[in-house]
Amino acid sequence: MFTGIVLGVGKVIKIVKQKNFFCITIKLNNNLLSNLRIGDSISNNGCCLTVTSIYDQNVTFDIIEETLNTTNLKYLRIDSLINIERALKINDELGGHLVSGHVSGTVVVSKLIHKSKNMELWLQLKDVHLIKYIFEKGFICINGVSLTINRVVNNFFSVFLIPATIKNTNFIVVKEKDILNIEIDHMTQIIVDTVNKKIRK
Repeated sequence: MFTGIVLGVGKVIKIVKQKNFFCITIKLNNNLLSNLRIGDSISNNGCCLTVTSIYDQNVTFDIIEETLNTTNLKYLRIDSLINIERALKINDELGGHLVSGHVSGTVVVSKLIHKSKNMELWLQLKDVHLIKYIFEKGFICINGVSLTINRVVNNFFSVFLIPATIKNTNFIVVKEKDILNIEIDHMTQIIVDTVNKKIRK
C-alpha cells in the first residue's frame, strides 16, 4: 500500500524491451534507497513494481504485458522522470489517501492553466466508464500523486498542483497531450458500485 505522497523522482537510465515485457533501470536518489531490498514494492508513476536488482543507485524493475497495456509505462524512454514512493510502513504518517498501486487507467493532459501560486491541470479520461467514480472534492491518484478533484465536466476533470508538488514530482515537465496514470479511490468505487447494484435490483 501507498499514500500518494511522492518522495522524489527517479530517472530512467536503461530499458530492455522484449515482446510484451520491459525491464527498466532507474537511478534513485539516496533518500529513496534507504534499506531498500530486492523484492520490495515501489510505486513508479503510481504503479506498484517489484525491485529485481540493486546496484549502487540503480534499481531494476520488470514490467509485464498487463501493466504495459494499462499504464503509461510503455511510453518510457531514456531520461524519463518517474514519480517514486516507497511502500507504506506501519506507524508511517498517512498524508494523502490509501493507494494500492494498481492503476485503473490513463488520462490525457488537455490543458495546463498557470496561476500565480499554483497550476490547474485539466485531464481527459481515456476510459469513459471510469467517470462515474470521479467526484468534485473526491480523491484521485495521478502518476502516483494523491490529489483532490476540483471540477468535473463530461469526461474531463481538473486538479490543482501546489508549487511543492510540481517541484518534487514529474509534473514539473508535464505538457499537453501527455498521458498520465490514474488510480480511482477504492472506497469511492465500492460505494458507487454498491449503490448501482441496489438500484438495478
